[in-house]
Amino acid sequence: NRFSNIGVNNFISYGRIIPEKGFDTIVEVAKEFKECTFFIVGSPEPDSINYYNNLMNTAPNNVKFHENTEDLLSFINTKNIRFSIIPSKWKEPFGIVAIESMTFSCLTLLASNGGLVDIADNTGAI
Repeated sequence: NRFSNIGVNNFISYGRIIPEKGFDTIVEVAKEFKECTFFIVGSPEPDSINYYNNLMNTAPNNVKFHENTEDLLSFINTKNIRFSIIPSKWKEPFGIVAIESMTFSCLTLLASNGGLVDIADNTGAI
């Protein structure tokens, strides 16, 4: 039960590291919520290396970067992650990462655009 450990506020945002996915939003939010830990999990696309390096260089200490993992559920459980953030800046056609996050029992926070709106309207995502 990932919600039994009161006071743990660990967040995950994962996927392809490209500007359209909005990972820079996570870095900015982390600056305001220093008591939380934010995990960015994924690898940059070849044309997004500069974006990825900028994220790492501007991120506060409470943002942790991790490469892709084949077993995301184990990663989430090991890091005691409770929340997932999908900060996409583009109109996601479907939002599979949001659905995956919910299947891992994470409270899921979505950007309000594209298919993410439909997901929020039809599930417990916020």
